[in-house]
Amino acid sequence: MTMVWIDLENLSVDYLRNNFLFNPTDIIDGLASAPAYHLIFEALLLIWIVKLLFFTKTFNLAKSDLTEKEKHALIEEWQPEPLIPEVEEENPFGFKNKFTGIPGPTVCINGKEHINLTSLNFLNMIGNKEVEASAIDAVRKYGVGSCGPRGFYGTNSKFPIE
Repeated sequence: MTMVWIDLENLSVDYLRNNFLFNPTDIIDGLASAPAYHLIFEALLLIWIVKLLFFTKTFNLAKSDLTEKEKHALIEEWQPEPLIPEVEEENPFGFKNKFTGIPGPTVCINGKEHINLTSLNFLNMIGNKEVEASAIDAVRKYGVGSCGPRGFYGTNSKFPIE
């Protein structure tokens, strides 16, 4: 990034006019060199802005075509929708698809077998009895905690608590 220093004592009006002020010849040159689709798009945007500013109707809340009697009748017959939808007893969470079985390379959805692209069981360790037994042994030996492993805090079989 380069720094530009301007000598304010020797700053001339010509320098300002040529570099910072509105120069119509640059705009005309830019329009002449712009592609046609760009000019058409700019013209459509300009027309749309003019239409929004000058030709749209504003909504007046004070003006109403209903009489007071009709307003009260509409208010009386209005029933709010429930905040919580009805719950089915066999599907209390409202799931549309029923997943069955242990997630593996394939999964059973609504009775059909599909390729499972949604789990992290890419090594197919869920349901493996050896892996489950090793995990249970590790938890029994080292324990679990909400903050970190017991070995980090020095409370495992190598460093017994006194």
